[in-house]
Amino acid sequence: MASERSAGGGSEAVGLPRPGLASARSVAFAILVSAVYLVGMKIGSALTAAGSPISTLWPPNALLMAALLVAPRRLWPLFLAVLLPAHVVFQRQLGIPLGASLGWFVGNTGEALLGAAFLRTSGEREPLFETNRDVIRFVLFGALLAPIVTSFWDAAVVVWAGLGSNYWNVFSTRLFSNVIAIVLFVPPIVMAFEGGVNRLRRSFLRRLPEAAALAAAALLICIVLDSGAMPSGAVLLEVYAPLPVFVWAALRFGPWESSLAVLVVTLVEIWTLIHGRGPYASGPAAENVLSLQTYSTLVAIPLLLFAVTMEERRRAERRLRRNEERLELAFAVSRMAKWEWDLRSGELIFSDERLGFREVSLEADVPFLFGVVHPDDRDEVRRIHDEAIRRRSSYEVECRVLDEHGGSHWILRKGQVVTDRSGQPIRVFGVSQDITDRKHAEEADRRLEQASRLALVGELTASIAHEINQPLGAVLSNADVLEMNLESGDLPQEIQSIVSDIRRDAVRASDVIRNVRSLARPREMQMQEVDLHELTGEVLRLASSESRRRGVQLETDLAPDLPPVRGDRVWLQQLLLNLIMNGMEAMSDLSVGERRLELRANRNGGSLVEVSVADAGHGIPAELLPRLFNSFVTTREQGMGFGLLISRSIVEAHGGTIWAQNNADAGATFRFTLPAVLPRRPGPSTEIAL
Repeated sequence: MASERSAGGGSEAVGLPRPGLASARSVAFAILVSAVYLVGMKIGSALTAAGSPISTLWPPNALLMAALLVAPRRLWPLFLAVLLPAHVVFQRQLGIPLGASLGWFVGNTGEALLGAAFLRTSGEREPLFETNRDVIRFVLFGALLAPIVTSFWDAAVVVWAGLGSNYWNVFSTRLFSNVIAIVLFVPPIVMAFEGGVNRLRRSFLRRLPEAAALAAAALLICIVLDSGAMPSGAVLLEVYAPLPVFVWAALRFGPWESSLAVLVVTLVEIWTLIHGRGPYASGPAAENVLSLQTYSTLVAIPLLLFAVTMEERRRAERRLRRNEERLELAFAVSRMAKWEWDLRSGELIFSDERLGFREVSLEADVPFLFGVVHPDDRDEVRRIHDEAIRRRSSYEVECRVLDEHGGSHWILRKGQVVTDRSGQPIRVFGVSQDITDRKHAEEADRRLEQASRLALVGELTASIAHEINQPLGAVLSNADVLEMNLESGDLPQEIQSIVSDIRRDAVRASDVIRNVRSLARPREMQMQEVDLHELTGEVLRLASSESRRRGVQLETDLAPDLPPVRGDRVWLQQLLLNLIMNGMEAMSDLSVGERRLELRANRNGGSLVEVSVADAGHGIPAELLPRLFNSFVTTREQGMGFGLLISRSIVEAHGGTIWAQNNADAGATFRFTLPAVLPRRPGPSTEIAL
């Protein structure tokens, strides 16, 4: 049979490259379905009690419904076309009039089509017996509604053909025989196509002893049921004897295996009833048939629900185990552990004691959770913890903890306070993650950032020395002149001018030294409003001597209405110096007259300021552009590959973005954006008129 998958209302054959082969397979499958249908009719005829026009169990409709459920809808008309002549020929051989035969064909196929249409409403082949909801839907629509609707027609055909006189007796017998047939045959057939056979084959050797024991028990029950007419006192024993086998199959195997067990035992019971043996052969034939049909229906449906429920539970347990394994793996990979602290008993449950950051109680007089915290961090952790308990909320804290060897490491602890119905905190649960490596990496980043600053200062050393030497030389000259004027007795007005020059040059030297020191020493980020005009002036003063030494012409174009930005002045100085030094280095092989560096700044939209540094060099190789801001990637011959990485870190720490692009004519441009500090809009007036 061609398997199909549906998409957008259409179906596409899978694994059938040639339409001719697909048609041949379809016809062969339709013939197979007709053969199975005829076998079902033969079984139904054999299970028909003497003198009754209706079989105790009528399998053909159920077998056809199962075939329709496992086959694509496009094959349904083909099945009916091949089935019609086979049905008529078979019943004509039994002496059934042509009109009654055609009427029964309409009833049989109508029941199968109606049930399959109810259960395959979307046309997609989805599992039908995975959940209790699926089973209830199957029972209501496939096993009850479809037989009820078509039993009205079939009973009328029987009475019209003169094969029966009591309409309602025919209706009830036909209804129950079809209901039990659908309940018995459809689930095992459909589930076999939905993976039951494959599941059994995968676990055959492992489950073989238990399956053999189950089959032996079922066979023993069948032998007992076929042992002859039982005395009235033993009827209840034989009625309930199969139940342990059914429950065993449902509990230990699954819905497919339990459905097969019910099918086999029920067929044996029907066979013994037809031949006047077994627990149901003690009364009138009609009552015997009705009793067996009712019993089989009442056993098969709850058992199917029970088996599907157990299978759902097994699937849920497997999913839970897989999720727990994934969770434990995730905890192990991320070096995390779960914990729960009972605030009433003081007991703390830790998920994994094998981890290197296992928390161990070191002080008997200190609560367990704080006894492992480093003494320098203990007060802060306790304060945050107590505050979370007071607020009945969650908390997060980074702290150092002591391990069983006396060493310390960093953890990130997250906790959530749980309260009882009265709102009193009863326990705290959370996770602890070892962040020692992250802390070491952050420390390494800080050292790298400091090294980058020192390297930048080193590159500017010669220029800085020259920059400082000029004002100091001027101070010395002015001091000499002042000394000569004092000796010659010149006018005090000239002395005042000289002193002013000395003060100005000293301030200039002091500014240069202060800027260099701020770049060189380690510091934390201090956010404040920064005027880009002032910041750019400070940076250009630092870089002016280096630009003169390299013969680079510095040009600036700053929009006059630039709003201030919020950031750390020193870090932003380093950012601009990094980009300016990169631009100068990129033009080192150009002639002096061609070395031009442009620094621009303007507003980008309403809330951003964009700064760009453009050089006239040879540009950035295309293969470097996507990873230009990564570690160890540099455009400078003597570069370490950290300058642009640190530049990106500075920009992102300020909430901006940075990128680079090649210019259309020559060189490259580095751009970055920073959030602007916008003036607050005045709120509504609160003035009250009196």
